[in-house]
Parts: sequence; C-alpha cells; structure tokens
Amino acid sequence: MRLQRRCAEVALDRLTKLTRGRKRPREKEDRDENDREAADESIAIRLKQRDRKYGIETPKLVKKRPKTGENGKPLPRKSIGSSSSTSSIKSKNKKSNKRRQSTVAVASASTPDAGIARSTSTGFIPVEFCDLSVLDGHAPPDDVALFRSAQREARKILEEEQFIEAGHREGPCPKYIVLGEDEFETWYASPYPERFQCLNKIFVCEYCLSYFACSIAEARHMSKCKLRHPPGNEIYRKDDLSVFEVDGASATDYCRNLCLFAKLFLDHKTLHYEVEPFLFYIMTKWDSDGCHAVGYFSKEKESVLKYNLSCILTFPQYMRKGYGRLLIDFSYVLSRVEGKVGSPEKPLSDLGLLSYRSYWKDVVVDHLVNLKVSSLCIKDLSQASGIAQYDLISTLQSMNMIKYWKGQHIVLKNEELFRKHRTNYRKRSRQSLFIDPKRLDWPVA
Repeated sequence: MRLQRRCAEVALDRLTKLTRGRKRPREKEDRDENDREAADESIAIRLKQRDRKYGIETPKLVKKRPKTGENGKPLPRKSIGSSSSTSSIKSKNKKSNKRRQSTVAVASASTPDAGIARSTSTGFIPVEFCDLSVLDGHAPPDDVALFRSAQREARKILEEEQFIEAGHREGPCPKYIVLGEDEFETWYASPYPERFQCLNKIFVCEYCLSYFACSIAEARHMSKCKLRHPPGNEIYRKDDLSVFEVDGASATDYCRNLCLFAKLFLDHKTLHYEVEPFLFYIMTKWDSDGCHAVGYFSKEKESVLKYNLSCILTFPQYMRKGYGRLLIDFSYVLSRVEGKVGSPEKPLSDLGLLSYRSYWKDVVVDHLVNLKVSSLCIKDLSQASGIAQYDLISTLQSMNMIKYWKGQHIVLKNEELFRKHRTNYRKRSRQSLFIDPKRLDWPVA
C-alpha cells in the first residue's frame, strides 16, 4: 500500500511540474467566469423557490461589482509599496506555490490497472482505473511491476471473495461463512449490519464469534483475541467434550454474535438482539488451541409455559455426528436435576423436529425394553425422563404403538423396533455419545 501511494505521488508531482508554468488562455478564463455567473444565478433561483415553498426568509445573494470610473470602465488596482516590495511579494508567492501540493487525478478507462484515489478541494474522487505509463522513467521498473501485481491481486479478492453488486444477489447474503479453518455455504439470510450485506463472504472468529469483512482483519483480530472458550461457567466435562453456561445479560455481545451466526442456518429464528432473558449452553470440543464450539441451545430463565429449550443448532461442520442428540439429552438432564418436566419451544424447525422425534423414540423404546412389569404409566415415564406427557403420547402414536381397546389405551410391543434400538445403542456406546449426569457440576438456584 505504501508503494502504491508513493508511485502515485511521484506521477502527480511530475504532472504538476509539467503543467505549472503553462498560462491559461484568455478564452478559458472568460468561459470559467461565465460558468461561475450561471452557477450563482441558478443558486439564487433555487433559494427563491425554497422561500416560496416553505415561507423562509433567506438573505439575498449579493454579488460585488467592481468599481467603475466616469467612462464605465473598471478602475485599475492601486499598487501598494515600491517595485522592490512588489517583486519580493511575487518571489514569496512563487516559493509558496512550489510547496503547495497539486490535486490532479490521472485516469484512463482503457487500462486494467486500478486502485488510485486522490483527494481534491471538492471532496474525495475515486479513480477506478489508472494509467501507469506516466511512471515510465520516473520509477524503477521492478516497483511498477510490483504495483501492477498488487492491483491485480486486490481486484481478484474484491471480485471473487467480497463485493456483490446491487441487483446481482442470488440466495442468502452472505453466501459463504468462514469459521476458523472451516468454510461452508449458508442456508438463510442473517441481519448482519448493513455494511456486511453486500459481502459474498464473512469471516467469523471461532472463539468470540466476532465477524469481519476480510481475512486480513480476521487474522489481525485473532492475533489479539484472548478468548479461548465461551465467556461463561463450565458446568460439564467428559473427555474432550465440555458445556459452558453463558448468561445473555453478562455476555451480551457474544450471545448476539451467536444468534446472528445461528440465523444463517435456522429459518424460524427471530431473536437477534434481546438476549438478556436467556441462558445459552454452548457445547465445545477442546484441544491445545482452545475450546471449539460444536453447537448450542438456549432457554428462557423464567418460562411461563415450562419450555426447557428455545433454540438449538449444531454447527454445520459437526452435523450428522450425534451432537444434536447430545444437546437435546443435556437439556433434559438439566430438567431432571431441577425436578421439572420440560418441552421444546414450538414451532420446531424441520431438522429440530426430526432430531426430537428420534430422541423421544429412543427414550420410549429404551424404557419399554427394560420394562419388567406388564403395565406402562405415561406419568411415571414423564417424571423419569423429564419429557412432557403429550410429547410421549405423540411419539407412541407416530410409531403406531398405542391403541384404544375396551375402554383403555394399550401399548403394543414391536420386536423389530426393539432389535433396531439395541443395534443403535451398541453403536452409540462405541462412539461414547452419551451425557453422564455424574459429570454435571451445575448448582440449582
């Protein structure tokens, strides 16, 4: 970047020296004077129109006229001091002109090199394409080549990774998300700030979930970020798996960033900024670098409808690996510790409904397999598992295992279903995908 600025300054200084001694033709000065007069008249007309419309009294635009003599011609300017003083003033003006920087922008739309913008007295004028031929003979060829390669690389990054022109957006925006070393495509749009809405890719810190517009800014943040685990209390640890409880009132920025990230993969999620009434439980896998988030679920601190879960998400790189079921199981473990019966907040997303149906089915079948009596009490099963009664009944109905016969409901045993359950149980046992309630360190309020 410094090389680019230096090359541009060399070119502009050279052009300034070439054009400084040239005199402007008389016709050009007259034309400029006429343009200024026309501009003043148009301003006066607009002011009068505004006065008539809003009834605002505005001082009239007064134009000073030069003093004229008897013949109507303007009087000559009086010279102040001697000729020596006049010559000294001219010499001082020449020296000040040499120190003054010229604001000239060189542009050529026929060249593919881009990336120069110079400030002028009227504002900031971006120059999209720059003709680097003006640097020939004034800068080393190696520097010019390096400048050209830097421009090409910058243009490539803007086109391929970042900028999406308005009107050419297809699908969710941003289209890609980079979380640490993982990059994946988003499913839905998320209400990130407006300056991030035109980006094709957003970079997210995998520890504090702060978001950035480019990889350079994200790398610079990672060199300064001191957070290596979610900003909360660790309430569960088994092997390399940990769960942190984060209060939305104490870690507001982290929870908001988490909600914005979750909205990229959840269609029904509407909460983004009001995170204070919620508790967030983030499941992580830790290694020598830190704790990497696997997924999370949130729940209200005080739920009138006795919901034990408000929102749940497994991060895309960990989907279809059993972590969603672990999060659901952990929410019911907390309900059992509290001595309550809970249910997830409705409506559930499509993936959430499938995950919960699978979990409820495993709980019911596991209870029936280990049942030593001939009768089944839904209320006792609800108290033992922490699952609401209507969720258990709907699960039995979906499996066609409950019938109404002779004035009472009976549950039918399905041996094939029990056989599949035993196979899945052995498979999960090998993968160690279970929540051990004994490893929970969670003081009940």
